[in-house]
Amino acid sequence: MKEMTGIALTEEVVAVGGGVTMGELCACEAVRAEAPAVAQAAALDLLSGVFAATDTVEQLLQRPASCGFTQPGAACLASAGAVCPAGEQAAPGRSVFGGVRTGLPACQSACPFGVEVPAVLELLRLGKLLEAQRTLLRDLPMAEVVCPLCGRCARACARGEQAVAADRVLKWLGGRIAQCPEVFFVPPAGDSEKWIALQGVTLCGLAAAYCLRRMGHHVAFWGSARPEELLAPWGEAGRASVEALKTYLANLRFMGVLFGKEVPAGRRFDLQLALQDEGGSDGLLFCMAKSLQTAKKINLDYGLKPYLEGQGPFCTFDSQGIERPPAGWQDLSPAGQEGDALQEAGRCLNCSCTGVCQSAAATALYMLEATIVTSERTLRARDYYASPRPFCQLKAGERLLGAEIPRSGGYCCSCLQEGELTLCCAFLTAGGRLRDVRLAFGGAAPLPVRLDGVERMLKGRPLKDFDPAAEARAAMALLAPQFSLLKGSEGTPARMAALLKDCLAQIVQKAGA
Repeated sequence: MKEMTGIALTEEVVAVGGGVTMGELCACEAVRAEAPAVAQAAALDLLSGVFAATDTVEQLLQRPASCGFTQPGAACLASAGAVCPAGEQAAPGRSVFGGVRTGLPACQSACPFGVEVPAVLELLRLGKLLEAQRTLLRDLPMAEVVCPLCGRCARACARGEQAVAADRVLKWLGGRIAQCPEVFFVPPAGDSEKWIALQGVTLCGLAAAYCLRRMGHHVAFWGSARPEELLAPWGEAGRASVEALKTYLANLRFMGVLFGKEVPAGRRFDLQLALQDEGGSDGLLFCMAKSLQTAKKINLDYGLKPYLEGQGPFCTFDSQGIERPPAGWQDLSPAGQEGDALQEAGRCLNCSCTGVCQSAAATALYMLEATIVTSERTLRARDYYASPRPFCQLKAGERLLGAEIPRSGGYCCSCLQEGELTLCCAFLTAGGRLRDVRLAFGGAAPLPVRLDGVERMLKGRPLKDFDPAAEARAAMALLAPQFSLLKGSEGTPARMAALLKDCLAQIVQKAGA
């Protein structure tokens, strides 16, 4: 990409080089006329001390989310993978929209099967039991058997001594799955007409069999093996999982997997697999995971797509649950397991950053759908600001050159601020109606938050019917289900409502003028 210097106007954008200072950005007449939201927001950043006048646009683009704990030397999941104190202490500048992950959670990294452990726990907290079960099944169809033999997720938990007993929650959830074969082990509706044989009954083969059968293949095992023999490498822990493995075998039969003499005589197979158990008790789990990946690759080779998509970027948490101490899992009674499992799921902070994007200027760039220019590519602001540390997505040697901001045209712009909160707005009125509107909050989450649902509610409305207070209440009702409040953020929604009311009042006033 060509180097960007100074501030230049083109037919469609205001191009701002990375070396331009925040003071110059505020003072430039071209920016104030053609991108007023950015000029106003930069002035707010200077007034609130987020940036100094000599700081540059490149520094603006490099600024990460911040919170009351991001002091030099303070523990931070985002920077060092240490325990985040956000769940135990109150601090100003806390997200109200949940957290955003800064990397792969430690528990998920430690899981041989790559189970999205935080996503499963989050779905349980949201009361979405079925989705939690399906998410677990996608990566680990034998959770009730495997999780008691592993425990890596709990040992890797970033909460240290306050670790979430995720392995116990997954075991409980796997048990619930195993008890409902008519839901989770039902024979597939489609038929791929492919017959796949597995040579010998092994744990690796049994793990792969679910994935293959789920996609409509006919799966058959030659031979047999006793559950006690298959689980022998784990000693006492393996013996405790024998009944769970027997249930899993029965569930595979329920969905149409064939064993030994059940295989039709003379049947010809499209594919034969030899998935052997190798590696002893420690390596066998990774061997099983590799077998599952083999099965998924076979499905893709046959043109079959994965049957469940991943979760979105924002992570919720239980603001009261994360303050609870670890549960006494050794004393669980069968009747109390569900309540205890759900309580334990509530203790997970989801390995996510709960700070806020403090910069009003960054929020204005996001709201205006600016383009971030690097030495190798261009990025939409919405894509660039999809991480609490947006600069981390840059490749080795890639440099930030600046930003291209769409010229405002007939749009009016407004930037309001109260404390750490910023509301950036751009709107277009015509014929007594609000033809278009863009709204974005800064200081409410680790990323700027575009109010897409509120925008849809307001677009096209006659301005004569606008009651700013009523519209603000309706907007907050749309946002309320997305809130996850931690200590220090309880009063933020009321301040957001006040900013929305003032912003909508300005729209009515400017339209009338």
